[in-house]
Amino acid sequence: MSDVTEKQEKQEKQEKQEKQEKQEKQEKPAVDVQIDDRIQVTKGEYNGEKASVINIYNNTIAVNFDNVKQNDGSSLRTVVKHDSYKKIKG
Repeated sequence: MSDVTEKQEKQEKQEKQEKQEKQEKQEKPAVDVQIDDRIQVTKGEYNGEKASVINIYNNTIAVNFDNVKQNDGSSLRTVVKHDSYKKIKG
């Protein structure tokens, strides 16, 4: 029976190592925007709208839209996923 447990341990160890290597390969790309940069939304409800970056998070950025206003007249603030915008100049 010790042969079986040794094989299981080897297999588990190998699977764990493969899983760790896979996670290392899937590291997130560096976010190329900074606070106060200008972006244009490329997906979703606000597609085509321009905004300025307020804050940067792991999966999203917080933005303040230029031309999208709330009912009280203030500029709309929301979050946008990293794959849903592109950086623009100006």
